[in-house]
Amino acid sequence: MDYISPIQSLYVHVSLLFLFEQASHYIDMVNFEEAWEILGEILGELDIDKNNLLLIDISYLKGKYYEGLGKWNESIEHYQKTIKLVDCHPEKNCTNLKAASFNGLGRIHHRLNNLDQALFFVEEGLKYFVHDGNRSYIEHNLYINKVIYLEKLNRDDEALALIEKIWSKILHIVSSETVLNLYQMRAHLCNKLELFEQAICYAFEGIEMARINRMYDRSFELWATLADIYSKKGYFRNAEICFKSSLGLKHKIRNKYLLAPIYTSLGLLYLETEKVELSQSAIEEAISLSIQSKNDFYILDSKVAMGDLLVKKKSNLKANKFYTEALKIAEKYNLLEQQSKILMKMAKSYEDLNVDKYKKCVDQYFQVAIQLEVKQNIKRKQTTFPPRD
Repeated sequence: MDYISPIQSLYVHVSLLFLFEQASHYIDMVNFEEAWEILGEILGELDIDKNNLLLIDISYLKGKYYEGLGKWNESIEHYQKTIKLVDCHPEKNCTNLKAASFNGLGRIHHRLNNLDQALFFVEEGLKYFVHDGNRSYIEHNLYINKVIYLEKLNRDDEALALIEKIWSKILHIVSSETVLNLYQMRAHLCNKLELFEQAICYAFEGIEMARINRMYDRSFELWATLADIYSKKGYFRNAEICFKSSLGLKHKIRNKYLLAPIYTSLGLLYLETEKVELSQSAIEEAISLSIQSKNDFYILDSKVAMGDLLVKKKSNLKANKFYTEALKIAEKYNLLEQQSKILMKMAKSYEDLNVDKYKKCVDQYFQVAIQLEVKQNIKRKQTTFPPRD
C-alpha cells in the first residue's frame, strides 16, 4: 500500500465526513436515489478493511435509506448491524449511533403495528444514549417517540407524565419538528384525559408555531387535534372549521398516511350532526386510505366508524360485518379497551336481530371486562408498590 501522510489522511477523513453529511441530507430532505449514489461514492472512496470504523456510519445510513424506502427487513438488518458494530468498538459509543439505531428499529416496529416492540427499542435507545456525546437531538426524538407509543398503548397517564418531565427542556430542543410533536401530543393527551382548556391552549400554541415555521405536516395534525377537542366538547361548527383547515393542507403534507384518521374523525363528526351522506363519503375515504397505509389501527378505527354509520342507517347486519373485522384487529393486538367497545356495539345491533349472536357478544364482552379488571389491578399494584432497589 502507498504511503499516506497525516495531512493526506486528514484530508480524506474530512472529505468523507462531508460526503456522510451529504448522504444524510439527501436521505432526509431530497430523494433516496441520489442518496444511494452518494453512499456508493463513499464506498468507492473507501479502500478499507472490514475493521474500519467508518463502516459503522455507512451501516447506519443504509438503515435510514432502506427505512425511507419502506424496505423494513433491509433497514432492520442494517440498524442491527450498526448496534453490533458499536458494541465491538466502544470508542464509537460517543457517536450515539447505537441509540439512533434503536430509535430506527422502534419507528419500523411502530409502522408494523408492533407497539410493544417499538416501546422496547425506544427504551433501549434511551438506556444507551450518551449524554455528552454527538447527536444530542436523538434523546429528544427518543422521548417523543416513547410518548407516541405509550399513547397508542392507551397508557395515557404515563405518556402525559413523560411529556411534563421533558417540557422544561423544550427550549433546548433544536428540532422544530420535535417541539411541535410535543405540542400536538400534549394537546391530544389532555383531550383524551378531558383537560379541555389545557388541550385547546397547547393546540393553538402549536398551530401558531407550525404556521410561522411553515411546517405543513405538523400544522395538519394540530388542526385535526383541535377539531377533535371541539368535537368532544360538542362545539361541532368549530370542529368542522378546524377539520377543513387541516384538510386544506392535504396536498402539501409529506406523510399521506396522516390523512386516514382525519377522514375517520370527520366522518364521525358528520354522523353526529346528522349529515349522513357526507359522513359516508368521509368514512369510505378513511377506509381506503387506511388500507393503503397498511396501518391496522387506522383500519380498525375506520371500520368501527363505518359500523356506526350503518347502524344509523338501520343496516345492522352490514354494520356487524365491519364491527367483526375491527374486532379481529383488536384481538390481534390484544387491545382490550377497543374489544370492549366493539363488543358492546355488536351486542346492541344484534339484540333485536339474532338472540344467539347477541348472547355470544355479551359473553365475550364480560370475558374482556374480566381481563381489563385484572390488567387494571396489576397496574394499580405496580403504582402502589414500586420495586425496591
